[in-house]
Amino acid sequence: MKIYKVIEIDFRNLTIKAVETDLSIADVPENEVFPVEEFGEFRIRMCNGGNSGGKGEIVDFAEWVKMRTHIL
Repeated sequence: MKIYKVIEIDFRNLTIKAVETDLSIADVPENEVFPVEEFGEFRIRMCNGGNSGGKGEIVDFAEWVKMRTHIL
């Protein structure tokens, strides 16, 4: 499981930008960890490689969950 840190939230456009961290789930308090599925209508840009210019992609997580469930 990868842990991402939210660095930007735009409530007007319903977008979230997050960067990958080197943290493990044990490093983060339970009340600060949320599954991406809980963000509903938000479009989320997850950047691998931290803040160093890693490329991000806007993902429709409702569609992602459907596809993932279908694959599994």
